[in-house]
Amino acid sequence: MHCLQTNPSIRLKAAHHRGRCAWANTRLAPSSTATFHKQGNPSAAPTLPLLSRRDMLAVAGSISASPVAMAASANPNGSKDLLIVGPGVLGAYAGKLWKDANPSAKVVGVTNTESNHAKLAKIGISPATHAELAADAKFPYVLFSAPPSGSPDYPAAVAAAVARWDSSAPGGSFVFTSSMSVCAVDDGSQVTEECPLVPLGGPQDKLLLAEQAVLKGGGNVVRLVGLYHAQRGAHTYFLKVGQVPRPGDNLVNLLHYEDAAALAVAVLAGAGG
Repeated sequence: MHCLQTNPSIRLKAAHHRGRCAWANTRLAPSSTATFHKQGNPSAAPTLPLLSRRDMLAVAGSISASPVAMAASANPNGSKDLLIVGPGVLGAYAGKLWKDANPSAKVVGVTNTESNHAKLAKIGISPATHAELAADAKFPYVLFSAPPSGSPDYPAAVAAAVARWDSSAPGGSFVFTSSMSVCAVDDGSQVTEECPLVPLGGPQDKLLLAEQAVLKGGGNVVRLVGLYHAQRGAHTYFLKVGQVPRPGDNLVNLLHYEDAAALAVAVLAGAGG
């Protein structure tokens, strides 16, 4: 079995295995009030997609979106066309990485609204709303990174995305970004894909049922936790309040959006070990 594990002190490792889960774990050190200090003056909150420390938006020229009667290519052997359902912060990062690695591939980002379409087009992602995507469009690679809040029936939305995956395409892959909140572990211990899950009938039902749909279809589930960038994440609260009434040597689990995107792309591509 090949999967992923990350914690605050271990660099990302990725692996591809159809029908498996990758995971990111949390850990708290045993233990004084923790004090947080802000250094420098952060710039104003950037618009999506965010500028990254690797200048991911340094695109050579503007890449315009193709007319949106969006349909994937015929998926010949070796096609790297990618569908991203929910190209938000993580999805946009992942799409940019994929386009850089596969310049000839069509990368389509499906959204609920057109509010970010111009920004997505600038980094090489062809934007479309769900209504604009051709009903029979299938892709060899699919990344579902939309949050549960974006759909009234999240498990059905995920299942619909699985149906758009051409699982017979050579080397193809489906990746669903889930959350560690489905694990019934709250004692600070290390967590793996074998963790006990919270029972159905609670607030995590959307994620649990969505994971089931993905695994049943042969896709991959990546469970993430502590996502952050300069203007978003748990650290923004800590910096705002200055002091937090918790032991000063506790560890705060954080995973940068760029690293999470790189992980998703690695799993899509079948890289790692």
